[in-house]
Amino acid sequence: MNNKILTISIPTHNRIHHLKNLVDIIALDCEPFINNIDIYISDNFSTDNTRQYLLEMSEKYDFIKFNTNFENFGPDKNFQLCFQNCKTKYFWMMGDDDLPKVNSIQLILNLLKDREPDAMYVSSQWAQDIVDLRPNLPIHALSLLELNREDFARSVNVWLGYCSGLIINKNCITLDEQDKLSALNGTSLLQLGWALPALANGKKFIFIRSKAILATKANTGGYAGIQVFGINFPKILASYLGDNVRLQELIISRMMFNFYCALVWKIRHVKNGTFLTGGSLSDLRTVLGAYWAFWIFIVPIYKLPKYIGLFFVLIAKSIALFQKKLVDRV
Repeated sequence: MNNKILTISIPTHNRIHHLKNLVDIIALDCEPFINNIDIYISDNFSTDNTRQYLLEMSEKYDFIKFNTNFENFGPDKNFQLCFQNCKTKYFWMMGDDDLPKVNSIQLILNLLKDREPDAMYVSSQWAQDIVDLRPNLPIHALSLLELNREDFARSVNVWLGYCSGLIINKNCITLDEQDKLSALNGTSLLQLGWALPALANGKKFIFIRSKAILATKANTGGYAGIQVFGINFPKILASYLGDNVRLQELIISRMMFNFYCALVWKIRHVKNGTFLTGGSLSDLRTVLGAYWAFWIFIVPIYKLPKYIGLFFVLIAKSIALFQKKLVDRV
């Protein structure tokens, strides 16, 4: 580890427009804190002019470092390289199509110094034109909750797989757990390989309610949602949290209402949606059939006509909002 506190790592591949928006802006944001922050970009063998741009930025800012892979390893392996090349206590992997709001990096850095959490989740605001929107939405203070492990798991649930939202203390990840990362290649969820150990091994957790990140709307996915979140996600939970069934159940139970219902409905009824089709009800039943919400909500959403299924989705969303309010009162 070096004397810096935080590494912001950015995996990228052939998205120079998004990458320039992000790096140009956060380089200026981070410049006053060059003694505390590194920016690391892992270019997954882009064929646009990403490499030339990164050479120019690394010459301009000595706290920007980058690597260009000699071939396209796929997103999971590129994520792993970001994690492995982090030399600071705190690791924050940010999507190249996301953007911290004005002042947010300074506030987050101060929070890491003052509170020293083991895992911290930063809420996002979804929008289409994040660069134009950013100057109008500065953050002047952070509304946050200090939570125990179970309440943090409830609050974050599926978003443990959202890279831009999670900052972790790398010291919480054992060498054995770091060695296990390669086993998650091909799951589209390699990031759980550090999120779940931080959850299991950490002792201090912070949930930032302020929406400090701008996330590009409808610019994610490209994989089969049911396979990734309905099958891979629960299996990875079981692999990393096998001794803590309670924690697994808390995460999946919350996901049932605020994620799975809408996911199944969108895959069935929204053409050209975020996620690819694929996966069946029987696939989901194998992994999620032990949960009562699967039978009361997921099965009707999967089998019933479009608008009747939507009614079940709306009920599920209402339950999720009620559950969130209960945690917010902690």
